Amino acid sequence: MGEVGGKRTGPAAIEALVVATGKVAEVAVIGIIAIPKKTLDADAAGRLRADLSAAVVAGMGRAYRPRHILFVPDLPRTRSMKIMRRMIRSILLCQPPGDLSSLANPETLTYLEAVKPEVD
Repeated sequence: MGEVGGKRTGPAAIEALVVATGKVAEVAVIGIIAIPKKTLDADAAGRLRADLSAAVVAGMGRAYRPRHILFVPDLPRTRSMKIMRRMIRSILLCQPPGDLSSLANPETLTYLEAVKPEVD
């Protein structure tokens, strides 16, 4: 949970706005990592990033405009299908991922490494 401009919010509020666009299957807000509903070329990916960013700004305000929106085919999950946000965070922040024993789909770590933006 964080606070921006006097508003207390957590990832779930932003995730709900992005999913409500109907254009992604799932999302994890650590930056924004999303699974698009269909395959995207570069132009379509750019338009989708703009649409998702606009949805967050419309729902939460400009202070919440995402710096990065990344697309992957799947997100790291436990065997019970819960998204492992700590795993996403550790990959994106170049930190050790920690215990991987509950990770059901290890190939997702490769997806995250491939789309990881340069740290600025």
